[in-house]
Amino acid sequence: MSLERIDSPATDLSAEQAKPWILVIDDDHGFRPALCEYLRRFHFQTSEAKSAIEGLVCAQTRKPDLIVLDLCLDGRGSNDTRSAEFFLKALKSDRNLRSIPVVAISGMFHRDEAAARFKSLGTDSFIYKGNIFEGGHFLRMIRGQTVLCQALAPATPSAGPHREPVEELGLPAVGFPLELTILVIDDEEDTASLLKQLLKEQRILWADTGAKGLSLAKSELPDLVILDLHMPNLDGKQVCERLRANDTSNLYLPVLMHTGDQRCQQEIACLDIGADDYIVKAGSNARLLAKIRAMIRRRRFRTDSRGVQSIGGVRLDLKLHTISIKRASRLAAFTKAEAAIVLLLMSGEGALIDTKAIHKKICRAWPNSDSTAIKTHVSHIRHKLEEFAHLIESVKGEDGYRFNVELAKTLL
Repeated sequence: MSLERIDSPATDLSAEQAKPWILVIDDDHGFRPALCEYLRRFHFQTSEAKSAIEGLVCAQTRKPDLIVLDLCLDGRGSNDTRSAEFFLKALKSDRNLRSIPVVAISGMFHRDEAAARFKSLGTDSFIYKGNIFEGGHFLRMIRGQTVLCQALAPATPSAGPHREPVEELGLPAVGFPLELTILVIDDEEDTASLLKQLLKEQRILWADTGAKGLSLAKSELPDLVILDLHMPNLDGKQVCERLRANDTSNLYLPVLMHTGDQRCQQEIACLDIGADDYIVKAGSNARLLAKIRAMIRRRRFRTDSRGVQSIGGVRLDLKLHTISIKRASRLAAFTKAEAAIVLLLMSGEGALIDTKAIHKKICRAWPNSDSTAIKTHVSHIRHKLEEFAHLIESVKGEDGYRFNVELAKTLL
């Protein structure tokens, strides 16, 4: 299953060797792998180094086509083997390496100061870290280097044998194993079995009564509810009304009414009380899947074609696990687990999500974690957000977190 349909062609070693080789030297353990992943998506091969001396050894072992160098490496002065100055001095003194283009990057210096510094050190170009993933300027910059201009292939994301989950639903790639949870509330077991077969690669929960469905919706935080209209005790309309009224975390939860009732007035009534869409059970399975795709795209991911989810001035890249703050030109790189938590909180659009519910949502991807680990992850997220740590809020007296939508809107 893949979020984007990807074939698995036979390995072409000559094509692999023709891909430009980029060496990334950066001591930021979050940003460095994120940048390498970004470059690999556009047909570049990459190597990583966390220090100047390690980068020099990498370059001497296999000569790269281009080097991306962080100007803010640990160490000061050209004699400190950890510093950018040392690396550039050693590079330019090596006749086999001196012709390699070097793109300088920085996230700490003021832009003008950084630009002056990279020129004095003899690098070929400079870009601010906060702009690397924006607008394609960085990609155009590295393509423009003389050594690479004849070697580069068109900038289309690379294909390969790796498959992400959820191919049949055709959803945008998220870059980490956060599967879809779909809650089916229907008193007919045959219908539930059919839906399980159609959505067999997803996590399907089944409730045969409205009361059980409401309980699962609160505890499991599903991505979508498929709800039968005619059930005993609590019917579909009553369940939908309670989902919308009783729990802010379910206020924006997509609800698809799936029923045998073809009457137009029933469809209108269901849409008016909060259902997002309506489909008759006897209809096409392809149409049902198309409606599910559309609802998930609109609600949970709400991404553009690059897989970016935005609220106000906050942009979460679901493939690279990075978050950028527009007003401050700030970029923070997360681990997969941290990115999963941020995605979940952003999807709640300000609703409080219980710590245990967050753990339950991501523990299938990281089975060794526990609810205590969620608090540690949140602490790390806040630390990386620095002065914007209040984007992830706690609520006094509650064991959970919410995304601060109001603050995000001020950061445009």
